[in-house]
Amino acid sequence: QTTTGATRTPAPAPTVLSSEKFSELVKDAVFVAGNKDAKVRLVEFTDFECPFCGRFFTDTFGQIEKEYLTNGKIAYYIRHFPLYSIHPNSENAGLAAECAREQNKFRQMHDMIFQNQKAISVQDLKGYAANLGLKTDQFNSCLDDKKYKANIDRDVKLGNEVGVSGTPTFYLNGRVINGAQPFANFKAAIDEELR
Repeated sequence: QTTTGATRTPAPAPTVLSSEKFSELVKDAVFVAGNKDAKVRLVEFTDFECPFCGRFFTDTFGQIEKEYLTNGKIAYYIRHFPLYSIHPNSENAGLAAECAREQNKFRQMHDMIFQNQKAISVQDLKGYAANLGLKTDQFNSCLDDKKYKANIDRDVKLGNEVGVSGTPTFYLNGRVINGAQPFANFKAAIDEELR
């Protein structure tokens, strides 16, 4: 009980997805890093304009990469989950990453967007494509035509099915981890799965 005498509602138990549902999250994900055959798999639903996703990228992702991806201990997947109502540029940023993926530069565009999160208008995104050495005509028409909108819609639908309500949301072998948690929390959860 709190000091005011009111009882607090217990937090809902953490969700765990069935292995079938988790397999869906891994299948056809827009991006995978690390070892695709690893037994430990981490899926992130992200929004390129979300400040918490930005914080995860800045504070935590590099440590996960160093400790678990470069040595192939885990696989890391990205799925789109733009929060349209509060982040008007997030879909175009996701589309830009998809258009960069067409030229094998998804990761570079992903990183560039998160490093410049306050400047992700369509013009900014086209500028980043040029900076990354992409074929700009191909990239620009891909972005203007919203060529990969179906991929984003598919990810959003999947996210809704598994209960994603905010970003970033992670599924570690099916176990949900909400929000931009510190690296120590990911490390504890990943190490437990590796055991």
